[in-house]
Amino acid sequence: MQRFLVLSQQLSKSKKARGIHHRSAGFLFANLWCALLIGVPSLHAQAPAVAPGNAAPSNPPTQSLTEQIIRGRVLLEAGNSQAITVLQNAAQQSLTPLTNAAGPQILSMPPENMPRSPAFGLILRQAAEAHYWWGMAADRFARRDISLTAYARAARFYAGDRSGTYSAARDALPNLRGGLMEGLPRVAPDDTLDTIATLAHGGLWKPLKLSFNLPDESFRFVPSGGLGTAQPTAQAQPLEFLITDGKLFMSPAARDVQGNLVQVPPPFRNIEENALPRVMKMSSVVMGYVRENDGPNRGLWRQVVRVHYSHSSMTAKNRDDRPRAEILALQFLKLHALVERATGLQNPYSTLVRPGENPVTTIWLSEVSALWPADEDDPAILAALGMVYMPKVNVPGSKPRENTELDISPFSRPWLAAAQSDDAPGDIVFFKVAEPRSEAEWLRQLAHEYGHVVLPPFNGFLPPLEPFGNGVLGETLAMTWIANAVEVFDTPQEDLAQARRSSGAATANATVDNSAQSAGAQLIAGEGGLRNAPAAPGNDFRLEVLNHVSLQALMALNDWNEEGPGSPLRKHQRDEGLHYLQGLNTYVERVYGAALLSEIMQSLPRIAEAPRSNEIVPGLNPTNIFALPVPFSTPPPPMQAGAFLENLAIALKNPFADGQTTLPIWLPGALLTPTTKMTAPELASRAPMGLKANERAVGWLYVPPAANALRLEWKAPANAKSLSVEGGWKSAPIASQTPGATRALRLDMAGRSGWQRFAFTPPVDISWSGAWFEKSALPALPQAPKN
Repeated sequence: MQRFLVLSQQLSKSKKARGIHHRSAGFLFANLWCALLIGVPSLHAQAPAVAPGNAAPSNPPTQSLTEQIIRGRVLLEAGNSQAITVLQNAAQQSLTPLTNAAGPQILSMPPENMPRSPAFGLILRQAAEAHYWWGMAADRFARRDISLTAYARAARFYAGDRSGTYSAARDALPNLRGGLMEGLPRVAPDDTLDTIATLAHGGLWKPLKLSFNLPDESFRFVPSGGLGTAQPTAQAQPLEFLITDGKLFMSPAARDVQGNLVQVPPPFRNIEENALPRVMKMSSVVMGYVRENDGPNRGLWRQVVRVHYSHSSMTAKNRDDRPRAEILALQFLKLHALVERATGLQNPYSTLVRPGENPVTTIWLSEVSALWPADEDDPAILAALGMVYMPKVNVPGSKPRENTELDISPFSRPWLAAAQSDDAPGDIVFFKVAEPRSEAEWLRQLAHEYGHVVLPPFNGFLPPLEPFGNGVLGETLAMTWIANAVEVFDTPQEDLAQARRSSGAATANATVDNSAQSAGAQLIAGEGGLRNAPAAPGNDFRLEVLNHVSLQALMALNDWNEEGPGSPLRKHQRDEGLHYLQGLNTYVERVYGAALLSEIMQSLPRIAEAPRSNEIVPGLNPTNIFALPVPFSTPPPPMQAGAFLENLAIALKNPFADGQTTLPIWLPGALLTPTTKMTAPELASRAPMGLKANERAVGWLYVPPAANALRLEWKAPANAKSLSVEGGWKSAPIASQTPGATRALRLDMAGRSGWQRFAFTPPVDISWSGAWFEKSALPALPQAPKN
């Protein structure tokens, strides 16, 4: 009581100093009295009896916890944000007796299974109060994720307390539901999402957890043991994903910063509601989370993707789009992890909408086409849009004029399959989702559009190309990485089914065979062009991925190696220029590794300037109700391969940071040979490869200014002559360091930095074992002896 009088006096002084309303202060005093009379047991009273089978709490509640709650509420009433910290500490302290009595599973235990003893009910009620006021404080100061977690725990504890005693935590569940009007939390622990699914949303959905091992060597190329060899790195921590499995709806009251309804895809938000087809109003959504493995939120779930889709009652023939939405959510989580681990890049646009928050990408599944309403055939919708079409005249010998634009393939114009709009550049819209696509094609389109989102906006390309080339780069790089980890991506339906059968965390595709021979279907280069080797039955996904790698990454790489860094295609604005940029990105990532690619990408501008155009889609009414800029609108000033090459030189100015002495390269990716042809599996896995006897191979390498030498190692008969290197390079044979290598050569690079042309001719068949640039204090090499 003495402590309470002291707090009362402090509050009274605070009230006089700030002019707190008497009724507000009186209400606070009443609450403080309730907290003391109800929540605090007498320290001298006999402990209540414990029901059979329920252990008594080893740490019964003390006044110190209650004092923390009261102090936090006083700070909250005074408008002091320190109330969050005080009440959070109280909430954390209240968990100790609960876990002592019921175990660590108390946060996920169904309320009906909680112990029923009066002693347990007492500490449960006090924990509910602490978490409730913690949630109130976080809600007051706009800490939404914290408030949702606090309310969720308070609601679970309150539901487990069956004593019927008054508790302010009775409002926890209504407050939780109110906070969810803006969607699920961005960051949350397991128990929060579980409580939201079971208590707040009535079990309409459940958190479905999946785990995957994504091998680092599928895109990483790092030295091992100080040597420049492409050795696999240590197995990374498994990736844990979570998707909302079931019926999850976005509230009609939820709005984004611009005030647009979040149920409507961005290209169609400026259409009047009465002119909008019902299928455009997408209240259903699938959310995707990834487990944080490090940082301050380690162990928590971080929201990464939202996939909006139309309810089956609104789609044609009552089609259910939820399975496809769940698959896309899962595939995007994998793709996002792949791109982030390789390049360190995430969606830069979502952070513009919500500064300071983690990036979240939104995907929309649209039943209509990218050309809507030009291809709309519902008279009611056309009338609502103010669009009137005269009937076609039936004249013998005449043929009605057709709009050939509608028949263009998504492969020739990718925005017809999936695209973005100027008012939401970080969102992805899939059009005509009812049209069948293979899983590899869904993934290719997803990688293409995410390339537009996450990669620098290489632009200035002319029709019929897209103005921005980062979509092509996105799918080229991603499909190359995926080709080396096919088993992670090829069966999303089975992954989801397995996770459902396991009713929780399921490890899918735990191991991946990365050998080139395991590719199933190899693409063989012959005089007649590329042809497909026979594939195993049902292995179409792998075949499609390898086809893409061959026709995009491999072909572009070979063409770039022929053109070289000085080609005028650096500034070309048509297909040849985009193809050159595609080959350059493939070259840098395959030859020098994803780390260098990441450094270059992060140094370039990340945000695309919106195209400027007054054009609208043909066929719209003069009032311009729906003015969608055409994809061919004028782009901002070009940023093409020339900018990439400039930043490559900057990134390689000193690649030997942090005490490193080697810069590994994958030499086969930089060489052109007359007969030895690379295959898609060899490109994806960075296979050792080699050269035939007397086969002259030429290639371009960028020599860093700080590099003193280039070291080459290969397998060859012990008595064979050394490798012939053209160009007047000083070289000398040295002992090999790579396991399995039999021969090695060190070329002096001193004073010859920048792009250099190399040519190698072996006297016998050889197989490359490793290649790397060195930074060392060794003196310049003497002229190599003649063989």
